[in-house]
Amino acid sequence: MMPPIFKKKSFWVVLASFLVLAWVGQNAYRTLSDRQEEEKYKLLQEGDEMPATMPFLSLEGKYSNYSDFRGKVVLVNFWAAWCAPCLKEMPSIYALHNKFRDRGFVVLGVAMDDKPEDGLTTLNRIVGPAPFSMVKGLEQAIANRFPIEGLPYTVVVDKAGKIRYARPGERDWNDKESVALIEEML
Repeated sequence: MMPPIFKKKSFWVVLASFLVLAWVGQNAYRTLSDRQEEEKYKLLQEGDEMPATMPFLSLEGKYSNYSDFRGKVVLVNFWAAWCAPCLKEMPSIYALHNKFRDRGFVVLGVAMDDKPEDGLTTLNRIVGPAPFSMVKGLEQAIANRFPIEGLPYTVVVDKAGKIRYARPGERDWNDKESVALIEEML
């Protein structure tokens, strides 16, 4: 014999409502955590925000992250010593750094060589010592977050952390358009 509570229509309505709410809640939670997980590994493009926790590993083995540069315009240049266009554009990046470094402009070189120290030695010999920080790129989180299909690949992030430029290819960073791009963000 069934207990009297199971015979009431209101019991079944409440039970059905509870089950529907539990199902909706579970799917909403799963969707939220799926979105958070996707965001964590999504390839970054122009218009996206640079994650504050984006890690950088210096050639000396010290970690920092993007939040250390928040409030500054940051140019991140992926390069390698075996990449002729990378070495060709590097003097213009040096000059751009020297021109704007006192105005809140930071350049990070991301060495994509198998042995970044060897790449830096080649860079020093051909172009001269870098006047900005160099970080490891190959197999690091930063290199895996951008759709890098070729080098050089450059990313420019504005003071608010928004990626304003993310493109492959050699560029003269001293031309009027490039200088205007940086000045506009400073």
